[in-house]
Amino acid sequence: MTPDNRSQVRRVLVITLLLNLLVMVIKIAVGWWTGSLSLLADALHSVTDSANNILGLIANPDRLPQTRSRTSLRTPKVRCHRRFRNSRFFSHSLF
Repeated sequence: MTPDNRSQVRRVLVITLLLNLLVMVIKIAVGWWTGSLSLLADALHSVTDSANNILGLIANPDRLPQTRSRTSLRTPKVRCHRRFRNSRFFSHSLF
């Protein structure tokens, strides 16, 4: 059985989200001040990075995994694949 490291993953995602938001604010401020459209566009790219971090936080709940029977098709790998597929769908539908 693999160790449960969801709390560490959540901490990394939160730190990455905060750093992405900080970089986004700096890019917007510097881009506005200098009139650089490419820097403002890069700030929008930081928005999508932050949205992906939020999706990662949604897909990585802190609840304990439920035990299932051996005949169940809902193995952790299948659930992970479904979450990845759903997060890709939501990120494409948002942007």
